Amino acid sequence: MRRVMPIVLVLTFCTLAADGPGTVGADFLRLGIGARPMALAGAYTAIADDVFGMAANPAGMAQIINAELGSFYANILGDVHHGWIGFTHDISDMWSYGVELNMVYTSETRRDSYGDPIGTYSVGLGALGGAISMEPLPGFSLGLSGHYVVQKYDQEVGQGFAGDFGLLYHTRFNGLRVGVVVENLGPKVEFQELSESMPMGVRVGLGSSMFQETLTVTGDFTYGFEGTLDVCAGVEWEAVRGVFFRAGYDILGDFDSWSGICLGIGLDALSGLLVGELDYAFVPQLPLGYVHRVSYTLKF
Repeated sequence: MRRVMPIVLVLTFCTLAADGPGTVGADFLRLGIGARPMALAGAYTAIADDVFGMAANPAGMAQIINAELGSFYANILGDVHHGWIGFTHDISDMWSYGVELNMVYTSETRRDSYGDPIGTYSVGLGALGGAISMEPLPGFSLGLSGHYVVQKYDQEVGQGFAGDFGLLYHTRFNGLRVGVVVENLGPKVEFQELSESMPMGVRVGLGSSMFQETLTVTGDFTYGFEGTLDVCAGVEWEAVRGVFFRAGYDILGDFDSWSGICLGIGLDALSGLLVGELDYAFVPQLPLGYVHRVSYTLKF
């Protein structure tokens, strides 16, 4: 069997379940998507209300009016890149749908039997998916998403399928929202003579907006079916119209306490500074380094 590819080792450190018990395949599905969610340390299950919420809780798409096109990029480490693009649209007052493409990619040096470089080859992990949500009752929505997952290492390819099911409920108690997601349900993925389970788990989130919705507080609890736990929380403050400051903390983060801190800023069209929404997140992942994440959203 070939050596384990370096990108998998990087993702092992970068995902929420990096040092927990058990092993899973397609672990890149646990990488956070969107600068706003990542600035909140990933605590997005209960406040998913934009195109990036499709990856956190597909039930949140029911809150989207008209259409949104979002893109996201992060340089995880060295030449390892993470990109995502998604589109959501409401079909009616009750139904919404979305499509997304999630990719992590890099290149490796090909060497001969003497260890001398003789070229490069690509290493890629990807998921192409779609989602649909409905709001059968005011304040209560549910969503379902599915992904075709591909892992490519030079000429070797592994494939699989995974799906998420989410619920979102807006209570009448001080703007409190409750979200629940069962994620990455699917059969084992076959890759490099290995057969590993999808990174299945359940997430429960709480979120609340206050002070005329200028301050949002949110938190998530995540349990991975392989035995991992994660708890994270975040706060978002609209300092002036259309300008947001964000901070989050991954309470059970890896390595050291500083690695759990996340910071971010966001600008939307209401600020008068740009068309669309631009978000940035700074996420320390020591000792690997610091990851800068940027996303941009158009609403039309």
